[in-house]
Amino acid sequence: MANATLLEFLNEYISDLPVSVHQGVIQDIRYDEKTLNEITFVVQFPHIVPAADILEFEAKTGNALQVKTVRLDCRYEPSMFTKDIYPVLVEMLKRELPIINGFLNKADVTWNDDRIHIELLNGGYPILEKFQFTKVVTQFIETHFSKNVKITLHGPDTLSSEQLERVIEEAPPEYIPPPIMVQPEEIAPPPPPVPQGPQSVSLEHLNLDAEPDSGTLIKGRTIRDNPISIPAALETRGNRVTVFGDIFASESRDIRGGKRVLTYQITDFSGSITLKFYDSIEKLEKLPLGELKKGAAILVSGKIEDDPFMHEPVLRPDSIVKMKRKQRKDTAQRKRVELHCHTNMSAMDAVSEAKALINRAHEWGHPGIAIT
Repeated sequence: MANATLLEFLNEYISDLPVSVHQGVIQDIRYDEKTLNEITFVVQFPHIVPAADILEFEAKTGNALQVKTVRLDCRYEPSMFTKDIYPVLVEMLKRELPIINGFLNKADVTWNDDRIHIELLNGGYPILEKFQFTKVVTQFIETHFSKNVKITLHGPDTLSSEQLERVIEEAPPEYIPPPIMVQPEEIAPPPPPVPQGPQSVSLEHLNLDAEPDSGTLIKGRTIRDNPISIPAALETRGNRVTVFGDIFASESRDIRGGKRVLTYQITDFSGSITLKFYDSIEKLEKLPLGELKKGAAILVSGKIEDDPFMHEPVLRPDSIVKMKRKQRKDTAQRKRVELHCHTNMSAMDAVSEAKALINRAHEWGHPGIAIT
């Protein structure tokens, strides 16, 4: 399927791809033939794809194809690189260099065709320099827009105490910021009891697209409330909410003081949100967090707060329960036999492994399957 669009290539697997990706023309599909744990779609687009749609595409495609990691590598014409795309550019760059979170949201940007000057108004210059910000951005623009742009960065050489607190919490451990006096944090209320290993819980009382007796308590207590959509949850602040979604990305980072910051990005396919919490490494290692892998469905309760470092709302979870989604079933009395099913042995036609297709046909009671 040379020069196929994403819609043409994935239409048999996913019926509700974001509209903004439909007309993207596939240039290449990169994957590890041995494990097929990661797939990258290199796609040429006639318009700029919003960052939220990229994440939605990756989550839905990974779930449909049962692939651990899916990346959408967007390519654009040089003429599309204009000042209007700056907000989208910042969101795209956060995936390449997470440390930029917050620093670029308040900055003066001077944009002159092949030159961009960024004046940081609230600090962060030494941190961005430490992580070779200008080099990363230049390479990113050249890769995705085929355009050579010179980036210059300027700002205060010192950090405020508030910024330092954020850096200590979020920045990778190899960077130690300059010594500045910081006000001690208030003592947080005691957390819910820590489960001693995975504990099974029943959630028959909830309306979920999941097996009612498949619950595994990961953190906190059993959840009693039915979930609401992620977009509805994002409208709240300070109130306890419950959401249900699939993990599509995660990050673990050790910070100073023997603590660890954990983030999990989840989607319910109507919206997405980041779960964020941190505690001592000793306490976190007692939790069965190994259950929270990409593709896992989780029920989460907590409060929506505006994160001062990420400059976006996050969900601070106090309870997490892993669930097993209900599997699709073939309820037809007379089972059919698929006579033309493509696998990853057909280049550019499919990415599913023969083993996975055969197992699914067996689960559905099909007497046979023809693959190519």
